[in-house]
Amino acid sequence: MSNASFLSLPAMKPQSVWGALRLKLQNEPGYKFESLSINKIEQLLNKKLTFKEKVSLKIFQATHKTKPVETNDNSKTAIVLSILGLATLWFPIASIPFAIGGIVFSSKALKLNSEDRKAKTAMALSLLSLGITLVGGLIYAIFVSNSPFNIFIF
Repeated sequence: MSNASFLSLPAMKPQSVWGALRLKLQNEPGYKFESLSINKIEQLLNKKLTFKEKVSLKIFQATHKTKPVETNDNSKTAIVLSILGLATLWFPIASIPFAIGGIVFSSKALKLNSEDRKAKTAMALSLLSLGITLVGGLIYAIFVSNSPFNIFIF
């Protein structure tokens, strides 16, 4: 067997072992060929891989690694704004804009990458901050309106 056929794994010929594996993986959601172990591939194929097949698999996996998704600047800005929104809960005039800014930037970040954990955290913190501020403002307004002086002091 020549070196050219040994390194032909990425072509995924349908008649090859790798083509059969690719066809099996299409029917099973959640499996990525680039991240499967040799044992898992042997289980899926019901066949023991030869040494050359194992080496070519590892070469293919090394050259086709998926890079981890980086967080973007919108999610960093959103997390800072949402933390500032929580830190300024005692001052609603500042807390509400920080919370709204956190919601806006985290929604932009989530549109770019729906799996961004930092953006999801920022969205939750911003909504929590906005909710606490609004509920606190309503409670304050109810108690102040029932006071004998009947004035709002912010």
